[in-house]
This record gives sequence, C-alpha cells and structure tokens, in this order.
Amino acid sequence: MGVSVSEAGESLYRWDARQKRPPASVEKLLLSMALLDHFPDSARIATSASAGVVRDSVVDGNLYLLGRGDPAVSGGGRFGKSLPFRPTGLARLARRIKEAGIRRIRGRVVGSTGYFAHDWWAPGWRPYFPAQEVALPSALTYNGNVRKGRHIRRPELLAARSLTKKLEA
Repeated sequence: MGVSVSEAGESLYRWDARQKRPPASVEKLLLSMALLDHFPDSARIATSASAGVVRDSVVDGNLYLLGRGDPAVSGGGRFGKSLPFRPTGLARLARRIKEAGIRRIRGRVVGSTGYFAHDWWAPGWRPYFPAQEVALPSALTYNGNVRKGRHIRRPELLAARSLTKKLEA
C-alpha cells in the first residue's frame, strides 16, 4: 500500500505513493471509511423482510430477510455493544413485522444474500487467504460474520435463526 497525504494541493507526506497498483481490498476499506465518515450516524443501509402472499395476518410461505450490505446487523449481545453507533437490531425488525399485522408464518424465515456475491473468491486473492483473515463479504451480515472468534461461512442462517427467535418471543 502506498500513502499520500496532501492539503490545499501541497504534499504533506508520501510513502511509496507513486507505485501503481491494481485496486485491492485496502482501497475498498478506505472508500468505505470515507463513505461512513460522510454520512451521519443515523444513515442506514436497508435490511428488510419480505413475503409473497399474506392473508389474514398469515404469511403463506417463507418470510425472507433481505440484506443489502449493512455491516451492523445484530441479534444483540457483545457485537452490538462494541459498535460506536446503534446497530441494526433484528428485535426492532421483528417488532415492525408484528406492527405490520403479521401473526403467523407458515414457512420459514430465510436469510437472503442475493444482492452481493456470497464468496471469498475475488480475482487475485490467494486461495488460502480469505477465511482466516477476512469475514465473508455478504449482503446479509450477522454480528460481523464472526462467531466464537471465527469467521463464519453462512451468516444468513444465523441471522434467520435470530429473527425467528425474536418473532417467536
């Protein structure tokens, strides 16, 4: 990685800044940091629930938990408390589903990851690298895609289970 810091067009600091490199995860991280810095803490990336047929307060089939890249989806607990902002709580989503009049789901709660590729295999990544060093890039994250100190492969399952428990409660 190279670093270049400037102010008003004047270079204040450079380290290996002229070396050309292909875009990489570090660049995505810096872009994400800049976007998060730009938007207020109240801004959110939508995480929602959707169902096909609803009759008389009953979902006739599955209820889909739809992630769109929010990195702060949480079932509560330690992960939510470690964030410098309020996480996207699944308990709140469960309350909103109830407020919408849903009283029963005949199918299952299913976590959907369809908005993003659901893998660690970006061009140029080493085959042994991702699972050990990077949490799974996914449209539906859950507690940072980490459980018991390890990166998880199917965060959508844990998110769906958590929402199911909160709906049952």
